[in-house]
Amino acid sequence: MRLKRAHAFSMICALVLTAALAGQVQAGSCGKSQRIKHGDAECLTGKWKNRGWWKKNTFEVKNECPDYGTVFAKIDIKSGYDWTLKLDDGEKEKKSDSNEIRGIYCCKDLSDLCKKSDIVTADSCLSRFMVSHASGTCTNPSASVKSHTYECEITAECETSNEDHQPSSITVSWPKADDVRNCNGTLKTKTC
Repeated sequence: MRLKRAHAFSMICALVLTAALAGQVQAGSCGKSQRIKHGDAECLTGKWKNRGWWKKNTFEVKNECPDYGTVFAKIDIKSGYDWTLKLDDGEKEKKSDSNEIRGIYCCKDLSDLCKKSDIVTADSCLSRFMVSHASGTCTNPSASVKSHTYECEITAECETSNEDHQPSSITVSWPKADDVRNCNGTLKTKTC
């Protein structure tokens, strides 16, 4: 009986250790070659304050592009364990650590994006349009990206009420490119 309990206990310990190590592998991602300084990553803002040994050091991070995807922030801690935070909404995450904070980075390998240009391309704009309501009644679609605003410019020949096709175009944010509608030959994001 004792042998069975000891075996069961060691199996539970092994499972707990395996789960803990799996979590560390995820946290161990975002190596130095995969980090973008928060000031260079338009989709991540961050700031920190080192207050000295008598007070906790604080930091806060925020995903500035939650409609585009998830951002992972790496907080580099001197003489301690780094933080890796998943930011999938636009809320600020505020934390503290007793060790000195050296920097805040966006993780290229874990994040959907660090910059909008990481995912907003002509191909991704066209892919999003192809799942929209308009795609079934429009032909010859094409897409491009407006530089600096990272908006999708979509052009297509769209069916009218008398079954003709007329050229139409729309400039829309990337998250809304899958919500475009054909309103009697005119591309819109609002209901017709």
